[in-house]
Amino acid sequence: YKEKGRTLGFKDHCGEIVDLYIFLESQKRPNEEFKFFTQSNLTKFGYFPETELDAYLVFQEVNKIRRFFLHIFKDSDPKWLPRQKIQEYITYFNENTWQESTNNSPFPVILFVLPTNSLKFHIFKYGQAVLQKALSVDMQLFLETKQAIKYGNPNNLWQKVAANY
Repeated sequence: YKEKGRTLGFKDHCGEIVDLYIFLESQKRPNEEFKFFTQSNLTKFGYFPETELDAYLVFQEVNKIRRFFLHIFKDSDPKWLPRQKIQEYITYFNENTWQESTNNSPFPVILFVLPTNSLKFHIFKYGQAVLQKALSVDMQLFLETKQAIKYGNPNNLWQKVAANY
């Protein structure tokens, strides 16, 4: 990354986004097209959430489209930030902005990449409780750590957060 005015933290985060792009691109199915849009690519679309997501992902086959919102949390982020993002997504979902702007396309799956297992566990428990209370919200949230994505088995990634009934 060649911009001298950027902080080391910003450059590291950009590197993490590139790493995730490479990983996710490797996970596409044989007949799928993979599209990856960063936050700066999305500014011209007014209907995306204002949660400063890191990327919007699309895996597209002839008759099927899978969409994702991706957030990569940094070690330096406050521990409450993922909880705030979940609340922002619930608000965004309830406002119907996505549904109205995309001809009722299914709401994208939300992917959180977290820096530690302890934060992943905490956000998993928090997400279960919040989604249980928000019964009308049909959102899917998946969590993983940076280490697991980098070194783990690609077939055993992404823990789904579901309401605990």
